[in-house]
Amino acid sequence: MEKKQTPNVASPTFLRYALGLVYFHFGILKFFPDLSPAEMLATQTVMSMTQHWMDASTALWCLAVLECAIGLGFIFNVLPRVTFVLFIGHMIGTFMPLFVLTEFTFKFAPFAPNVEGQYIFKNIVFLAAGWTVLLPNVFPRRVPRLVSTANTDESISKPANGAPMTDKRKVPSLRLQGHSLPV
Repeated sequence: MEKKQTPNVASPTFLRYALGLVYFHFGILKFFPDLSPAEMLATQTVMSMTQHWMDASTALWCLAVLECAIGLGFIFNVLPRVTFVLFIGHMIGTFMPLFVLTEFTFKFAPFAPNVEGQYIFKNIVFLAAGWTVLLPNVFPRRVPRLVSTANTDESISKPANGAPMTDKRKVPSLRLQGHSLPV
């Protein structure tokens, strides 16, 4: 049994919900034949990548389950490492038609993508957003975090010459992995 992973860092909540909602919605559409605008491109890509080992309906069902799982991972912020692996795998798969099905994605490769190609290129934004949301939870020690603090230390309130200051307010600052940055 896999232990539930607890995220160490809060991700951008609205961005996480938005990605989850879009992923889940696109996944749900794939459970119903002819509802997803990407159905033909998605099934052809999966079939091409699996050497036609999967038929179109199985490929579409697998994509639907995958996208719904990624969407739920984003929405509920559970198992961020598993969600990250599924997300990166899915993103790699979404860019594959640009290389394996160029006749479906370009009018004139690689400079003039058609509507399907443009649909794929928008995934660059998804990739950046997913990376932003998931990376701090997957690799928390490698991503610097800004933490707001209030300095109350007397030594910070005194000028360099040691004379007492008349104004001893708390000075807000941001700490970046042990370094103090005044706000």
